[in-house]
Amino acid sequence: MTETIVVYTGAPSRPSLPSLLVALAEAAGRQQAARALASRLGVDELLLLVLDPELGALLPAPGFPQTMRGAASWRAFLATCAAPGRKPR
Repeated sequence: MTETIVVYTGAPSRPSLPSLLVALAEAAGRQQAARALASRLGVDELLLLVLDPELGALLPAPGFPQTMRGAASWRAFLATCAAPGRKPR
């Protein structure tokens, strides 16, 4: 007769931070991975932006919605993020 021992360790294990980051690499599951990572980081949402070399602009990565509310505000914000800054003294 075989005995099975179950040990309760408390809360269910969460995916590791590196595994959540690696999951962002695949466009097919990127939105789900972003939701899981956002939850792990304690934020509402996570958006991954990539530089489109043809347009020279930051755009939502494949696997994310390609349109966003307040597009003009986002474009201004992203242009500021992409602009070179001053070096600290």
